[in-house]
Amino acid sequence: MSALRWRLADHNAAAVHVSYGQRTEEREQRAFFAICDRLGIRDRLLGEERCALAIGGSALTDRNIGVPESHAIGDHIPVTYVPFRNAHFLSVAVSWAEVLGAGQIYIGAVEQDSSGYPDCRPAYYEAFNQVIKLGTKDGQIEIVTPLIRLRKVGNCASWP
Repeated sequence: MSALRWRLADHNAAAVHVSYGQRTEEREQRAFFAICDRLGIRDRLLGEERCALAIGGSALTDRNIGVPESHAIGDHIPVTYVPFRNAHFLSVAVSWAEVLGAGQIYIGAVEQDSSGYPDCRPAYYEAFNQVIKLGTKDGQIEIVTPLIRLRKVGNCASWP
């Protein structure tokens, strides 16, 4: 049994997928369904966030902005950054978690491979957890970022 499946065995897991006009939308949605099927996750919420597409400003949503070939991590925010994207995702997830009575929301943010995305930093999630405490009925929902310190490339086996 995989580490993830083992962890899910003790929880009534639900999953959220948000389409925001990303170029890889079809592939991501197929992966979402396949992962949910494989892990036995039945409660699924499909969201559509067209505001991010309308706002633009990212190579992931605007075909007029080229996607760079290099995967090097730089010291600037890359053109693939979607303005405040994770806030949209988390808002949907927190709202649904409150309805379901869930206590935790897991997100696969990775700080090191995010090329400086401001919404992939540990401080961002610490602050968002404070917003949840103040902005929900019971204030008991917590965002958990188990992958935040890992690297996407070559480090899959090291996930706990």
